[in-house]
Amino acid sequence: MTLQQIRYFLKLTETLNYRKTAAELFITQPTLSRQIHLLEDELGFALLTRNNKSVAPTPAGQIMYEEFQRALEIIENGVEKSRSILLGTTGTLSIGCLEGLDTSHYVLPPTIHFTKQYPNIDIRMEMRTFSELRQKLDCGALDIVFTLDFELPEYKDVITQPCYPATAVILMSKNHPLADKNCSLEDFSGETFILPSPLDSPGRGEELKNIFSRLGVMIQNIKFVPNLDSVFIDVRAGKGVTIHDSTMAKIYEDHYRYVELPRDKAPLSLTAVYKKSNDNPVIPLYLNALRNKENIDVFSN
Repeated sequence: MTLQQIRYFLKLTETLNYRKTAAELFITQPTLSRQIHLLEDELGFALLTRNNKSVAPTPAGQIMYEEFQRALEIIENGVEKSRSILLGTTGTLSIGCLEGLDTSHYVLPPTIHFTKQYPNIDIRMEMRTFSELRQKLDCGALDIVFTLDFELPEYKDVITQPCYPATAVILMSKNHPLADKNCSLEDFSGETFILPSPLDSPGRGEELKNIFSRLGVMIQNIKFVPNLDSVFIDVRAGKGVTIHDSTMAKIYEDHYRYVELPRDKAPLSLTAVYKKSNDNPVIPLYLNALRNKENIDVFSN
């Protein structure tokens, strides 16, 4: 079955005349007849009834006429979109990043490299909380989001692509009693860990306990606050510590200190997430740029 055979059948069903159809398609009548027979043979049933005076669709032929029309429209739309993207003429991609993410060494270099390859594709980027990323991806306001992999169970009907390995850290104020000491992880067992609310990032409390259980440390006190900004405020104010990752720009500020956790006990990665149902043709092009990010110079981009 070929697209050409489908187009021949659609045109013949509209004209109901072999001679006229062949003339409009610039082919001979025997060629048209042979291609219709080949299509019917592959389908296993007749599409048309024929006699010396007339041609008409069979009941099955009428159904296939409608279905072929829809299928051909979908295919032609896809081809047109793909051609437009490959020519760099159209396209928009909306990207959401976790608030506080240090995009200068992670998301921005491949994104800027991508915009140089496709200068007429419009890239829109915004920083959001955990919950806002999920909501905006679900409603289609964002095409791709970058979040931490412990969030993935909260996403439904998505495809994920790990992008950057990260290092989990215990983050504290520079004025914290443990900030300038050669401390062990056991020293944090009695600390208050400040985490985003379960409404913003479900499961964070259990994830924290699981990580420290693997490290042989029991966490006793957990305080939940509305979002990441609230976490950083309380940590900087000395109300406790938090567990975060080394990709967050805020940990490089003079106001914080951090202790790295072993990667084998606290694996973490920044992951790109997009909906299976999203047919934006820019997405596969952008994902390919992410896969080849090792070849992109973060300083020149």
